[in-house]
Amino acid sequence: FWGKLSDRRGSRIVIISSCLTSSAAAVFALGIVIAASTGALGSSGAAVVWILAPIFVLVRAGAIGGWIGLSNYVMDAAPPRRRPLYLGLATSIQGLLLIVIPAAGGAIIDIAKRVTGQPGYWIVFLLAAVAVATSALMARGLHEPRRDLAAASAR
Repeated sequence: FWGKLSDRRGSRIVIISSCLTSSAAAVFALGIVIAASTGALGSSGAAVVWILAPIFVLVRAGAIGGWIGLSNYVMDAAPPRRRPLYLGLATSIQGLLLIVIPAAGGAIIDIAKRVTGQPGYWIVFLLAAVAVATSALMARGLHEPRRDLAAASAR
């Protein structure tokens, strides 16, 4: 899906859409945490699986879309001789964030538990939803490099 969307509409829309998909996963998880804290979910194991399944689907779909969108965007935007350098730098930054952000989330949950006596999952999911939605808004400002390439080849 993401590859076809990128081919047809460009990598910018894939980046925006994958950010919105990831944000939806965080909002859904936030809703589950709030519902669980009020006792609205009950304790049926089968129900919990069906409630959590969309989160896993949305998280993975957003991650795959983000990878496809970012990789294609970097490949299209980078000068041909610098593509390996740009792609290496982009993936290195992504890898660093994949180490730092989960650790920060765990620290936030732990700090909230020490301060309030309750785990701060809701804080993490709220921050994640806001951060990824903000990323989608910021990505709207990206230019579409394929349009630039098409315009240059048409001349």
